[in-house]
Amino acid sequence: MRKLCPSKTVIGLTGGIATGKSLAAAYLKKLGAVVVDSDRIAREVVKKGKPAHKRIVAAFGKRVLLKSGEVNRKKLGKIVFSSPGKRKILEEITHPGIISGIRKAVSGSRAQTVFVDMPLLFEAGLRNSVDRVLLVWAPEKAVRKRLKKRDGLSDLEVTLRLKSQIPVSRKKKLSHFVVNNSREASSARIQLKKIFRKINRK
Repeated sequence: MRKLCPSKTVIGLTGGIATGKSLAAAYLKKLGAVVVDSDRIAREVVKKGKPAHKRIVAAFGKRVLLKSGEVNRKKLGKIVFSSPGKRKILEEITHPGIISGIRKAVSGSRAQTVFVDMPLLFEAGLRNSVDRVLLVWAPEKAVRKRLKKRDGLSDLEVTLRLKSQIPVSRKKKLSHFVVNNSREASSARIQLKKIFRKINRK
């Protein structure tokens, strides 16, 4: 995978589900960082009328649609997380459009250093498309608790989602910066501020 934007310094902000990555992205913005939200782009890619929307309906049927005709992301998520094969089909449909959208957003930014919020950076094989990787992690026990409370998932659904991700131990080894979000939020903010300053000194 070629670089998202060779003329800029691109930092891939990533982290497993329910690790606090979105809160990290919000704090980085407060510090003055430009952050591209890949999930927002992903939602745009599958909107009604888009090529990916039509392909999703063809692959998974109208059962994954809301009454409005838009994709029911929660329902589709349950289907693909229960089957690696179906997850691969969805990725093949959506990833090209998402990556294209990210490239456009990064290249269109006036900032020389751009953070890209990419939850599945490692899983999608995009590690080498960015210049640096900033990983946010939290212990599995805390993640399980957050998922059950936040998303109302069963123990089995939580396990399936966690199994679909690369182990955090491996992600740490492949990352340039690591934020431990296992304690209070203030601790994570202190770590993020240090990393942000270090990045901007280069």
